[in-house]
Amino acid sequence: MLKCYLRELPVPLLSRQENYVYDRWIQVPLLRTKDTKIKEIRYILKILPEKVVVNIQYLVKFLAQLAKESSSNKMTPRNLGIVLGPSLLWKTGGGGGHNDAMAQTNNIESILKVDQGYRNSVEIKILSGHNRSRLSPC
Repeated sequence: MLKCYLRELPVPLLSRQENYVYDRWIQVPLLRTKDTKIKEIRYILKILPEKVVVNIQYLVKFLAQLAKESSSNKMTPRNLGIVLGPSLLWKTGGGGGHNDAMAQTNNIESILKVDQGYRNSVEIKILSGHNRSRLSPC
């Protein structure tokens, strides 16, 4: 149901009509350190509308919780990336292909791994850098 909802959106949740946001997301998994990944994710999220960022925060928290239970549900960050990556992030106006699908998968996996590295924090705002109210744990 979540995948269907994400596919029905007029623009990808993690992006905008302009492909420069997509291009920045695709670069995140290629960055060498977790700190540089976090810095880039913060930058991207500042570009997006606040309401979209709130949705992304809740979604990442939910997916991180799913991944935490991967021993019983088999939904590792990699598997979540494979299943949801193309529904969360796509190049507007077509284009894409096999390389885009791999990049989308790697991107979602990378975001979830960054979040797992900060699991002790109840706030996803660590990733976004936005001043938001605390999110309740899933």
